[in-house]
Amino acid sequence: MHGVELGVVILYFLTMLLIGWWFRWASTRSEASFWVAERSVGALVNGVAIFSAIGSAATFMGFVAVGYVYGLPMSLACAAGAAVGYAFALISFAGPLRRLGGFTLGDFFEMRYGGQAIRIVYSLITVVFFFVYLIPQLKGGGLVLQYLLGLPYWQGVILIGFVYVIYVVLGGMLAITWTDFIQGLLMFLFAVGLGAFILAEFGGSIGNVLQSAVAADPHFAYLSPKMSFWSVLGFALSMVFFMGASPHVVMRQYTVRNPHAGRVSVLIAVIMMDIFVGLFAYTMILAAAKIHLPPLKDPDFITLAVMDRYFSPILKGLSVAAILAAIQSTTDAMLLAIGAAVGHDIYKRLIRPGAEAKSVFWVARVVMLVAGILAIIIALRPPGLIGVIVGLITGGIGASFFFPLWLGIWWERTTRAGALAGMVGGFVAFVVFQLGGLVPLFTAALVGVAASLVVTVVVSLLTAPATDEVRQLVKQIRA
Repeated sequence: MHGVELGVVILYFLTMLLIGWWFRWASTRSEASFWVAERSVGALVNGVAIFSAIGSAATFMGFVAVGYVYGLPMSLACAAGAAVGYAFALISFAGPLRRLGGFTLGDFFEMRYGGQAIRIVYSLITVVFFFVYLIPQLKGGGLVLQYLLGLPYWQGVILIGFVYVIYVVLGGMLAITWTDFIQGLLMFLFAVGLGAFILAEFGGSIGNVLQSAVAADPHFAYLSPKMSFWSVLGFALSMVFFMGASPHVVMRQYTVRNPHAGRVSVLIAVIMMDIFVGLFAYTMILAAAKIHLPPLKDPDFITLAVMDRYFSPILKGLSVAAILAAIQSTTDAMLLAIGAAVGHDIYKRLIRPGAEAKSVFWVARVVMLVAGILAIIIALRPPGLIGVIVGLITGGIGASFFFPLWLGIWWERTTRAGALAGMVGGFVAFVVFQLGGLVPLFTAALVGVAASLVVTVVVSLLTAPATDEVRQLVKQIRA
């Protein structure tokens, strides 16, 4: 057990719990407070929080491991896909979603298309994918505490799971916003700091680092024969569609003060994720791993092993907190999205219309608590590579939601039947091709997204167009 590192991590955990306790009042004031922080968040805080919510165990551990196993192009494809996805969200979604209002992506679908069926389908798909998304995050937390603090893996999973469930249940979106802001800054400093240490060892030259990595492994910069071009393309586009349509990113657009702040916050997230994390976290850490480390039994340990080589105990403790921050900032957003899908979108809208906020919060809390406990139990038996699991989930989310959302904003002819068919068609196509092993790794997302687009357009053209009232609403949110 490393005393200094443990002390820093305990301080970090206590800080997160205190923030959740401080904002506990938000869980009783109103739904706007619990779900969207009273729409009071500024662009800087929201931008860092978006970066933090996307940054996960996959970002700082899993996608580095994918690059280590399958070649640097895989990690760079992830970074490029994230950049394009953020840019697409900045141009196409940020302003219109904030103008429309609402709390969740389910609110958009119902206000745009009408009817309850599409909200039900959206909620069920969200719960399925986001619950699975929690499991690799918990694996990352267990590995971190096991590697640097000497805790057994199962204890690490339970500890980190307990912390993130408690502060989300206590404080809702306000607690998540401020914990994500702190976590985002920690993650950013970790990526830049570790990259700077690596650069300093090689005279401050990126070229020297890359040349040394190629000398250590001539295949470092090449794509593994196990991966096809279509796998790389599918991996990159999964990130594009995920960034543009993930429910937990969409909820962030509802928290800002105005549409302009929403666009600026996305721009901040783009800069933080791809200029600094893509360069420093992916390229530098991968290169250092090839130069200094022997092959690891579990490649998800790579970031931890490189950090262990370069940092002092205090910096290691802060870095552990940063990686745990990446894990928790994603899991808390996923948990809140699950709670919103069940409490707000199903319970309040379908089961008990007009239910008081207090009862909605209790339903959401119970759902989040149960989902967190079940995810902890499943994660006690470690799943496969974090980056592979998350890469697949992002593809499924994009296949289900991207085109029903995008066409709903930018094509007035999109109908309720078309959007519902596109959502179901994309989801089914992704699941069938992925679980059936019909296509190479990561390419089921391409099939799912294409199916969603075709089905949405065809069914919309075959059904009656939207009413004048709906078309006017679409024009207003695009204005």
